Amino acid sequence: MTKITTYIALSCLLLVLAAGAGTWLFLQKHYLFSIGCFLLILFIAVKIIFFYKKIDKEIAEFSEAIHYKDFTRYFNLAATPSHLKPLRQSFNNINQVFKQLSREKELHAQYLEKMLALINTGILAYNTATEEVQWMNEALKKIIQIPYIKNLKGISKRDPILYDNITTLLPGESKLIETQQQNTKTKILITATTFKTADSTQKLLVFQNINHVVEETEAKAWNSLLNVMTHEIMNSVAPISSLADTLLQNYHEQQTFNNEKDIDVITGIETIKRRSDGLLRFAQVYRNLNAIQQLKKGPISVQRILEHIDLLMRPTLNAKNIDWQISVHPIDLIVLGDNDLLEQVFINLITNALEALKCTQEPLLHIKAEQHEDGTTIKVIDNGQGIDEEIKDKIFIPFFTTKKNGNGIGLSLCKQIMLLHKGDIQVHSISGKGSIFTLYFNNVT
Repeated sequence: MTKITTYIALSCLLLVLAAGAGTWLFLQKHYLFSIGCFLLILFIAVKIIFFYKKIDKEIAEFSEAIHYKDFTRYFNLAATPSHLKPLRQSFNNINQVFKQLSREKELHAQYLEKMLALINTGILAYNTATEEVQWMNEALKKIIQIPYIKNLKGISKRDPILYDNITTLLPGESKLIETQQQNTKTKILITATTFKTADSTQKLLVFQNINHVVEETEAKAWNSLLNVMTHEIMNSVAPISSLADTLLQNYHEQQTFNNEKDIDVITGIETIKRRSDGLLRFAQVYRNLNAIQQLKKGPISVQRILEHIDLLMRPTLNAKNIDWQISVHPIDLIVLGDNDLLEQVFINLITNALEALKCTQEPLLHIKAEQHEDGTTIKVIDNGQGIDEEIKDKIFIPFFTTKKNGNGIGLSLCKQIMLLHKGDIQVHSISGKGSIFTLYFNNVT
């Protein structure tokens, strides 16, 4: 900027000298020379005006570049007067600083966006005044099953309950809600906070799908409860069964019974013995169920395991005239798990489907395996009698059954096996139309 200051100072000094000389010459009646001085004054004044206009234009162009964040703008120094070069060089230096800051900011934003895209927690930020969505990550789109939201009104049209929970949740609060997503109920924990920017208040919400956590906790709670029950049953009933057996032996050794009262006693003891043995078998069944704690994990070809199931179940399915189909996409689909336990899951689900298809005129049973970006699904689909809505949430509870001769172990066992695989099993069913049991597996890494 020294050259600009020098240029302006010299121009002003020359202007003053020319004015003084012109005035003196005019007073001395040297009119021709005085006119020359006044023309010089005019020339210097025009030069100063053009100089300031040039600087004003340069500053305007620089301001425009800053306003539109056009940091690629370069002020050429080659064909520039020497007194303007420092100004242009300063503009170029400032542009470089802004360009570097913008690059660092963009890089930081990309890092942050990639990081938030990789986590399984959904994040939503929106303007509290206009409800305009500022940002949302991929995890949130999967959790709420909405590909894009410009305004929260888009959520209110699809899920009014979720919209109400989002807008009414106070900063610092958390709330557990249940939504219906992809024909299954999903438990979501929402936590809210707010922050202020220069001209607005933003609300930031964190969404966590805690279905798996809740189901694991429920499974552990059931296991703990049934462990206690089994222990008490075994300790209490085993002596009763043994005592009843001893009493029966003593009575039978008499060979003859004195009166009708003896017969009633024997009948009562036999009933006690039968029920005691039944309770002991119940406890043993649970022990077998609860014994599954360790997996023999390895890569499993979905096509191959389903071919084994096909060999095992096809004779029964053909005998019942059931339309039986298996499809695997891609054909080389791999899941990580325990082959024997997963075979047991498929057998249990197919056995249940056969029961549901008893009264169906054109029964069908399909198994469909597909790979997705976030994992693998294997669906067991039937068009049987379906499951009533009021009992749908109970079918995975140990010992819950609606079958006359059922023990309520099959689906509970399937649930436990899938939880051990860090996966899940969900059911979608319409009474009278059929059921879809979906197994969820994480991708093999």
